[in-house]
Amino acid sequence: MSKSKDILNVGVLGLGTVGGGVVSALQSSPELFESRSGKHIKVVAACVRNPNKNRSAIAMNFPITSNPFDIVEDPKIDLVLELIGGVEPARRLVLTALNNGKNVVTANKALLAVHGEEIFRLAAEKNCFVGYEAAVAGGIPIIKVIREGLVANKITKLHGIINGTCNYILTGMEKHQSAFDDILIEAQQKGFAEEDPSFDIGGIDAAHKLTILASLLFKIPLELDKISVVGIADVELEDINYAKKLGYKIKHLAVAEKSENGVELRVGPALVPETDMLSKVDEEMNAIRLEGNLLGPLLMSGAGAGAGPTASSVLSDIVDSIRNSKLEWASVITNNSDNEPSSDLVITAEQTIASAFYYRLVASNEPGMLASITNILAANNISIEAVIQDEEGKKADRVPILIVTEKIKQRQADATRLALSEMPGIFSPVKQFRVK
Repeated sequence: MSKSKDILNVGVLGLGTVGGGVVSALQSSPELFESRSGKHIKVVAACVRNPNKNRSAIAMNFPITSNPFDIVEDPKIDLVLELIGGVEPARRLVLTALNNGKNVVTANKALLAVHGEEIFRLAAEKNCFVGYEAAVAGGIPIIKVIREGLVANKITKLHGIINGTCNYILTGMEKHQSAFDDILIEAQQKGFAEEDPSFDIGGIDAAHKLTILASLLFKIPLELDKISVVGIADVELEDINYAKKLGYKIKHLAVAEKSENGVELRVGPALVPETDMLSKVDEEMNAIRLEGNLLGPLLMSGAGAGAGPTASSVLSDIVDSIRNSKLEWASVITNNSDNEPSSDLVITAEQTIASAFYYRLVASNEPGMLASITNILAANNISIEAVIQDEEGKKADRVPILIVTEKIKQRQADATRLALSEMPGIFSPVKQFRVK
């Protein structure tokens, strides 16, 4: 550890977009962070894949290594910034740093979602700080709000847009009337989507973040495999336009709701009413709405990614580590260092909280077809809120049909989709999305 009580020596794993942004901010405004933390925050070493790469935005006045264990095993380093991403070797590096008594700040949601229990337990044993504000929703300080600002509330519900890539694509499809693949390419060109976007558009990134948030909110274990995960690749421009005709926008929502049966966790496309503020969150922005028994609804919105917003959250955690405030709250994800996570289970499809569903299908243009479709819904005990036969989209032999149901359980919705898909006279896969 550093000998001076007035200096915090920081080692950085990764000088990419976020790491570079953090170091640049510390170098450009050292007095600001010293006045707010009471210490001079000094970057004393960094690990990068390519030490010879030009990093003109950073004053390279500290040694560079390509061996990450040089950082986590350096006795003069007080705090390690883990900004390399991925599960391994990030897990081994974080555990090594904690075993060596170093505090850790990370933006790695995948690591925490999969190995968070192990990491937070070790941090508690070693009396070390683990900051992870940057792991969820970029610049929105949602972790601190849950840990500190809402301690008097029993939170029952979280609805959020927590993946900027998905939101950018869905917004672009609507605004530019373009196909999914075209907007995805645009998002990649602008840096809002990775070269391999599968984690984002497949819903995995949002599921990682929801795993962390749900564990904080409801004291349930970090169990990524219990989340129902649906991506946005199945959303077509027709669905976005039909949703608009019905008074909705399609958003990729992360949902955590508590009921008498347990906690329901899911991420996937949903039709959000245009009167709902979440429907107005566009482009790469994120938003999270919580509902508490005392507070009522609380909506927070901000940039979900990027150098500035994510660096803001990382820097906030660094200052928190210096203040040494509520270490047990920051290090144990359940918000309670004396208790294990509760035994509440993520609920099954049989128990899910009911919601309305939207179906889109293309049916044979013949007498009695609509009656046959409604008979299938009736056989599954489903009442219909609205049904539209799109006359503008009708062709000689087929017609698009839109259905919005009353509130039903997931198992009913899935059984109905299967039955509709197997009907004679159905031309295309039946689309099915929740309605918020």
